Amino acid sequence: MRVTSLILAVSLILAPSLAAQVAECTDASFMGVYGLHSSGAFRSGTSNWLLASVGRLQSYGDQTGIMTEVISSNGTIIRRTATVGYLVNTDCTLSVTIRYPDGSVTGMEGTLVDNGREALLIQTEPAGAAVVSSFRKVGGLAVNGCTTGDLRGTYGMTTPGAGEILSGSGAGPFAVVSTIYADGEGGFTQTQIAIRGGLLQRSVTAGTYQMAADCTGTLSFGSGASQQAADFVLVDDSNEIRLLTTDDGAVTPAFLVRRVRR
Repeated sequence: MRVTSLILAVSLILAPSLAAQVAECTDASFMGVYGLHSSGAFRSGTSNWLLASVGRLQSYGDQTGIMTEVISSNGTIIRRTATVGYLVNTDCTLSVTIRYPDGSVTGMEGTLVDNGREALLIQTEPAGAAVVSSFRKVGGLAVNGCTTGDLRGTYGMTTPGAGEILSGSGAGPFAVVSTIYADGEGGFTQTQIAIRGGLLQRSVTAGTYQMAADCTGTLSFGSGASQQAADFVLVDDSNEIRLLTTDDGAVTPAFLVRRVRR
């Protein structure tokens, strides 16, 4: 009898937490402004082409959305917009269909995590691609719009695995870890440790950035032949940044995380 009573008591204690874990998702669970990041490769004939992108998705919570994206397709930079359709299942898995103006279609499947603040997806159409994506909510900044001052503070930056520089000096695998300080006024400094073309490099550089109201932005640093540029999007109320180098011949996405969260 005592054992039975103990089991019943434990069941009553665990029931609310278990119910929370199986809470159902709806289409409205994937609603709001998201920053996106994708990376991977796809087959083109007998070759593998590298792909990475960053962008912004406005999801309306009714199975529709609008997306803007900057893509590095084997080092060629492409900018495009797309309409998005999606379906969220009660178990919080979802499917996403992206339709581009040229008639091409990309299909993705995945799952919602962190109470709908993020969607983790893998490309399922067209066949031959091995591309994964993360859609992370921009947060409260999306309500009133971002300003230059929203990008202020110290961030750590790294590449998700190795990127690739496909042409020019330093061609080959590329990886980096750096500390970046943004001054909130359009300027930043970067202290970087990088592997470029098999060589270890250390550098300190300064640059500038521009912030748009939709929480996307651009930055540049260096000068002359060594000047580099990137597009980025703020997510998680600027506690994180998704970034893509936009120099021709480079496929180098990166993540930035604020040292001290707001």
